[in-house]
This record gives sequence, structure tokens and C-alpha cells, in this order.
Amino acid sequence: MSIAIEGFLFKKSSGTMSRWQKRWFCVKYGKLWYYDKPTDEQPKACFELTKIRNVRANSMTELKNSQFEFNYDVKVYQLKAESRDLMAQWIAVLEMEIKKANDPTAFNQTAPAGMDINRQVSVASVGSMASGVTAISAISTLSTTSANKKKKK
Repeated sequence: MSIAIEGFLFKKSSGTMSRWQKRWFCVKYGKLWYYDKPTDEQPKACFELTKIRNVRANSMTELKNSQFEFNYDVKVYQLKAESRDLMAQWIAVLEMEIKKANDPTAFNQTAPAGMDINRQVSVASVGSMASGVTAISAISTLSTTSANKKKKK
């Protein structure tokens, strides 16, 4: 399994004197990991994607400030990207990876109506952004029952 996305995000610390701390995040092996810096071997923490709920920008203020959050068990974690585009990319990749973690077969079952069944679909844009975020394409070949019918003919 490859890295779906990685890069710096700011995580709001908990407690009465909360502040934004720059951390290196990555999504791989069905988990969201974060480290102090990209060269660290030991993560500060990791979250099982199957237990993450409600990934979202919660308000217009948070959207404007590139902030988003997710629920894990009973706690809400607040994150901030360097831009709204990066925030949207993180949210999209997290939502997709959470769906894959919860139902890995769903991404290889059926193609949406009108889609070429032999086409490969990139679910995350490829490339490296100036802020240090890298999204790696997750490619899945779509198959449908109509493809199986064609093979039988």
C-alpha cells in the first residue's frame, strides 16, 4: 500500500493554552499518521481510518482559514492547511481513503454509469505542491458485470 497523501499541516494542541503546531502528516496503511518532522521514524500518533468520522470544514470562518476537523473516538481533532486548496485536497483524500478502509471491495466492483469500464481513474491528483504536500495517485481498475458479460460472449 502506498502513501495516499503527505505533507505539513498545523494541528491544534489540546488544553487550556492550545496553539497551532506544525506537524508532518501522511495517510498510509489504512491510517493517518503524524510526526514532528518528515525525517522522524517514530510517529507522535496514528489514527485508524475506520474510526475517523466527520472530516469537514465546520464553518465559513474555518473554511476561510483553511481549517478542518475530524472526530476520532470521542475527541475532535482540528487541523489547518496552508491554503483552502490544500485543505480541500486533504479532506477529499481522507474521505476517499476512509471509504476504502471501511469497504475495500467497493472500489473494484462497479463503474459509474457512462464510464468506460477499461479506463483507470485517478482518485488523487499527482504531484508535489510548494507547501510540501504530495498526493500520489491511487489507481483502481473498474470492472462491471457488463465487462464480465462481454468476456463470456
